Amino acid sequence: MMLYVPSLVTAAELRKLRTKLGESLGERANLFSPRFDRYVAAVLVHAGYRLEPVRAQLDAGLERLAEPLLATGALDEKSFDAMCTSMERTVESASTVMALVAQYRTLVSDIQNAIQSPTRSRRDRGIRHSLTFMREHAGEPLTRGQVARTAGFTSGTSLSIDGVSHLSGFKSRIYFHRVFKHAVGMTPIEFRKRGA
Repeated sequence: MMLYVPSLVTAAELRKLRTKLGESLGERANLFSPRFDRYVAAVLVHAGYRLEPVRAQLDAGLERLAEPLLATGALDEKSFDAMCTSMERTVESASTVMALVAQYRTLVSDIQNAIQSPTRSRRDRGIRHSLTFMREHAGEPLTRGQVARTAGFTSGTSLSIDGVSHLSGFKSRIYFHRVFKHAVGMTPIEFRKRGA
């Protein structure tokens, strides 16, 4: 999809686009990404594809997008802070404008997913964070507890196997056992005993 972007974008036009980002809350969450993409295109033209000015404008747009979501509780503060912290680590290493923009687009997508499906979104972010942690510490001995903590999970639970099955979305204990054994190579009880 090609976006029309005028050859010169004024600061006033950027403010109008930021306002539109803030108005996204009253509409469907699936509009966040397209509106942010239009804003990004205008920012790139306005900032002349220079890294620091683009980052400053994208930060302003992101804040404008998040403000009403945080104020109404559609997005919780803890999740947003975790998303931003994760993004900031990767943004610092961005050496090109397009790499920088990709990180902001990922964050906007994460926000959209957090609103549409908060539990799945939090789990997916945790898994991505733990994968990054494992890559960064590949030469070190890692424990299940370390990796679980980086993902925002605990390495163990006091829940019964039936409780875990239910919280995982399985309606049948037998089906949970079958799927678990197929994925892990042992039953949930054998797995739990091995970890003890």
